[in-house]
Amino acid sequence: KHGIERAISRAARAERGWIATRASLLAPRRLQISVDGADRADEAEVLILRWDRERKTEVARGENQGRTLIDTNVVRGILNIATWRGEPIQLTIDLEDLGQGAGEDGYAVIVQDIASGEVLGIARVERN
Repeated sequence: KHGIERAISRAARAERGWIATRASLLAPRRLQISVDGADRADEAEVLILRWDRERKTEVARGENQGRTLIDTNVVRGILNIATWRGEPIQLTIDLEDLGQGAGEDGYAVIVQDIASGEVLGIARVERN
């Protein structure tokens, strides 16, 4: 069943002009990114988002004083790492260069049209 759902999802993305985007951890601190080529005239940004599964905040004042608030899938930073112009690209990023601290649970790579803001491709990788 899951295989069929994935195939249907891939077909729908291809019909919309979705760009195949992949990300994987090569080592604990290196991220490999690839974006397929496509026959498009517009440019797109390749963005990396760093995120945490969960963040806890102790509230010191106000109506929630003394409570602990829990947020999930918290984006910790966004960085534009490349411009995609229709040609296939492969990048290997040293995560130390992103300036993030320890504790990020994963990364998302988003390919976003510069002019329209349309998301053309996305990949997600989680750290264990």
